[in-house]
Amino acid sequence: MKNALTLAIIAIPASLSRLNQQISLPPSQIIALFQTANPTIPAASLALSCGNNRLTAIEVCMDKNAQATACGSMSSCRANVVRITPP
Repeated sequence: MKNALTLAIIAIPASLSRLNQQISLPPSQIIALFQTANPTIPAASLALSCGNNRLTAIEVCMDKNAQATACGSMSSCRANVVRITPP
């Protein structure tokens, strides 16, 4: 149950949660927005997944104690720009 509680406290950046139209941003800017909205999570602990240049997931790498840890060998999206659609 600890993991569910941990996930519940991760903030979605306000600029992304209120979208009313599709936007495009570089992956590094999306990671920066999440890091700013979640200052206790280092940017190195965030990984962005994409498919066909669309955002598919933001992942937070955690250790066994649900503490943020560097993602290490996990690959992140390599697109130059990623499309984000409204929720």
